[in-house]
Amino acid sequence: MQLFNQYAFKKEVSDERFTKFSLELVNHAKGLPLALKVWGSLLHRKGLTQWRSTLDRIKKNSTSEIVEKLKISYDGLEPEEQKIFLDMACFFRGQRKKRVMPILESYNVGAEYGLDVLIDKSLIFISNDDTIEMHDLIQDMGRYVVKMQKKSGEPSRVWDIEDFEDVMVNDMGTKAMEAIWLEDVQNLCFSREPMENMQRLRILYIYGFHTYDDSVEYLPNSLRWFDCCGYPWESLPENFEPRRLVHLDLQGSFLRHLWTELKHLPSLRNLKLNHSKRLMQTPDFTGMPNLEYLDLGCCSNLEEVHHSLGCCRKLIVLDLRDCKILKRFPYVNVESLGSLNL
Repeated sequence: MQLFNQYAFKKEVSDERFTKFSLELVNHAKGLPLALKVWGSLLHRKGLTQWRSTLDRIKKNSTSEIVEKLKISYDGLEPEEQKIFLDMACFFRGQRKKRVMPILESYNVGAEYGLDVLIDKSLIFISNDDTIEMHDLIQDMGRYVVKMQKKSGEPSRVWDIEDFEDVMVNDMGTKAMEAIWLEDVQNLCFSREPMENMQRLRILYIYGFHTYDDSVEYLPNSLRWFDCCGYPWESLPENFEPRRLVHLDLQGSFLRHLWTELKHLPSLRNLKLNHSKRLMQTPDFTGMPNLEYLDLGCCSNLEEVHHSLGCCRKLIVLDLRDCKILKRFPYVNVESLGSLNL
């Protein structure tokens, strides 16, 4: 009761009207401190009606696993907070907050507030070294939500290569897909039809190609964050024009060029093509007015940086280290530039 009251009432004195409900909730937690913390945080500053309905739902799940009971805390979140929480449970646990925040902010302007809500509800916490952490059972609960989505034919996230293959081969639930995060990929095949159906996909992260299909014909224009270290093809699809893309990282790629025609990417801030040893030319930067970070380091075959780079009035970092055969260097707006590596 002391632990539950600590989270349900914080430093406030507990109201006698809630005592009966508190006793029942503590009883149903069956000694699990995590449940007491999560339920208490969920009910903080809520009225009697909310307490009564929460208790009723917990009683209905009295014979189910604790993961199902913990899901009540997920159900109490706003839709944007639910998105952030599921991304945390599926992809970002154990990662530094400094790395994760730009990804969250690429699709959610209230990401910092959403993170604070999750901390306040005891669903996540930030460790002393700025790492995002959560209890094993909380992560299980988040992934359980996604597995239930998959059973209903509408998975929102993929982090397992076998699930990704199911999506590609069976075109299963692609319209609901929001994020794909794959590491140490052994084999990868992008099928055109499933990719065309992913009109809500905002995050695509692939790290560590070993073998791959002959080509990628289509990438969704809904992408906000595209990170593909070792991208194995010579260019991006010609029909790829993601106007809301914030971050494009294709370092270590086999690119010869990104694309040949002018593309409009007004939201793009970060472009990393470093260590792309076959890259011979950069794209036209006219359609990237908000570009801040451009890394072309160690592109040993790069001969020319397109003269339109001068149009990027917000460029802060330009890295051209070890571009040994560079023949043309463009005008750069030095008023914004903070770092230049030649």
